[in-house]
Amino acid sequence: MLWLLLVQAMLCDGEEEIFPDDPRLAYIGRFATSPGFFLSSTPGNECPEGFSKVTEKGDCQAAAAWASDPKFWLLFDTESAKNWPHGCYFCEDVGDCSDGTWFNSHPGGSDHGGARPYCKGGDAPADATRYYAWPGSQIEARFSGTRVSANLTGSRTGDRFLAVLDGEPREPFVVAKHKEGWKQYTLAEGLSPGGHTLGLWKITEDLWQKNGGFQGACRFGGLSVDGQFLDPPAPRERRLEFIGDSDTAGYCADGLPSGGAPERKVDDTYNTWAAQLARRLNADFVALAISGYGVEEPQSVPDKLSRILPFHSSSVGAGTAWNFSDYVPDAVVMLIGPNDYPMNEKFKSYYIKMMNKIVSNYANASTPPALISVIAGSSNGFQPSDYIRQATAEFNAGRGDGFEAHVTSITTNTWKEINGCKINGRKEINLKNCHGASHYNGCNSHYNEKGHARVADEILPQVEKIMGWEGLSRLLTNTHHHHPPAGLNAGVVVAGVVVAIILVAVAAVCVYRKIQVAPQGEESQPLAQ
Repeated sequence: MLWLLLVQAMLCDGEEEIFPDDPRLAYIGRFATSPGFFLSSTPGNECPEGFSKVTEKGDCQAAAAWASDPKFWLLFDTESAKNWPHGCYFCEDVGDCSDGTWFNSHPGGSDHGGARPYCKGGDAPADATRYYAWPGSQIEARFSGTRVSANLTGSRTGDRFLAVLDGEPREPFVVAKHKEGWKQYTLAEGLSPGGHTLGLWKITEDLWQKNGGFQGACRFGGLSVDGQFLDPPAPRERRLEFIGDSDTAGYCADGLPSGGAPERKVDDTYNTWAAQLARRLNADFVALAISGYGVEEPQSVPDKLSRILPFHSSSVGAGTAWNFSDYVPDAVVMLIGPNDYPMNEKFKSYYIKMMNKIVSNYANASTPPALISVIAGSSNGFQPSDYIRQATAEFNAGRGDGFEAHVTSITTNTWKEINGCKINGRKEINLKNCHGASHYNGCNSHYNEKGHARVADEILPQVEKIMGWEGLSRLLTNTHHHHPPAGLNAGVVVAGVVVAIILVAVAAVCVYRKIQVAPQGEESQPLAQ
């Protein structure tokens, strides 16, 4: 029985919690880390010796997010008052000052009651918390155990999440609004003993969509298991970056054609054509997508490409400036343009400007990423087609820097079919005949999972050809089977069954022991199945 006790010791090894800076976690997407802001414990107009005050308004809201309770994140106002602390300061139970963060542009300022300054620099302890807001951001980990949970705080609006266990998505769940603070969310329980892989997806975009982007960001504080964490998953060989609007963000993907619903209940980035395409190519997926936005100002996605948080300015001091060397994609895939009106030469010039911005972002890449436009959007998604093709031709003309742009498209008949259009044999697109209420549609005339799959089906071989990845998706599909290969030795099978029975028995003992010693009164959010 000694061997059984050894196995039991390995499996019944108690709880383990890891924090956001643990190297066993893998991040895919853009996550803001603390630049070292903190809220002084002492009221006054100066920071402790060795530290400096936060004196830029652009950094003030970021400092508030890093250093204070979420319910006080809101930057109330800008003032110029000599009788309040200069720069960024915080009030709580201070007379004549509403609780929260304030910014005072007065060059001097002064002490005032219990108002406390925000500080930075020196040896300020860096908060390990990660802030993130772009749709499809992912946290991955491997663990041995039967139960896993996450410590999360939602944005001002709340957010929708999805746990993917061993490659299988579970039911999405909603993370509460940030004013409710940190909560522990059970991602899975009752798992078979042994190793598992977790992917935790944020499947809504920044639903706040206002300046002061920490309001629209959620927070990740770590993971817990009833076993132990293992080395992180091996990185995928391919990387894709997607630039887009609602069709890439996943707006209404889980909704019904009969009506709309709150975004945090029906948006789903995981089910989009882009995420499906990336999975079929075994590629990392990063999406820079905002519903209702296009390439033209003022609602321009390209204007936000350098940001870690889409609605907070790119600032090194605030920890919100993206470093493009941290993620260099094999291709930048763009489905964007239908939200720009009207379609004309101005639109074409902005589209070229976007592609040139991508070139600038990855100018130092050892292998320049391919630029791939996709014509497949819902509703009026075919209207930008001619101008995108013209923009691509002009972009490619006379280039010698290694960058090349391509255009892919679904067929006109497929577009009509998945947008609920009457197919009458004519080639032109008549939006009056498109009601967006087919079995390929979610709410508000956008695609559901089936509609997104039709787009991915037709774009996939075109991307494979451009990238020289022909047959890759079929090869990956064929290698993921659930049956033992023919000719497998029967003794091996029997041995495997015996080992499985032993592991289940040991796991039962572990669970029993945990029940006997479990702390009472521990709160947890409903299981995300």
